[in-house]
Amino acid sequence: MVGLVDLGDRFRLVLNEVDVIPPDEPLPRLPVARAVWRPRPDLRTAAHAWLLAGGPHHTAFSRALDVEAIDDLAEIAGIELADI
Repeated sequence: MVGLVDLGDRFRLVLNEVDVIPPDEPLPRLPVARAVWRPRPDLRTAAHAWLLAGGPHHTAFSRALDVEAIDDLAEIAGIELADI
């Protein structure tokens, strides 16, 4: 899970690794791609760190990209990376 924050004089990517878990019930009518996930290391710690880092409410989620790929993107783009 990653979000981009505009801090005025620079950008920051805020990253939180998550574990995808099976949903409690089927989600057949949800009209978008869907996943149920649990943040690492736990919800309380992740939420606190996300807020302190200025994490946005719009995020991107990918099971295809790992932390190293996001780190490479941040370095190439010259963007700060806050990895929770």
